Amino acid sequence: MGSGRKSGRHGTYHEPPRRRALLGLLIRTAEKAQWVCSVCEGALLLAAASLLDGYEATTHWNFHA
Repeated sequence: MGSGRKSGRHGTYHEPPRRRALLGLLIRTAEKAQWVCSVCEGALLLAAASLLDGYEATTHWNFHA
């Protein structure tokens, strides 16, 4: 997670502190879990926490980035 800065198409994005805390919680929880899953737009949170790196995932079309 580092500084919470991510580069993207529209420049540098600074994650709000509450979102960083949530993503940190997801990462720490996933480190102890055998399986991690989500429903619908929760896949976007897992992706933001880099928990889907190297995996295929899907979500509802209405929640695309």
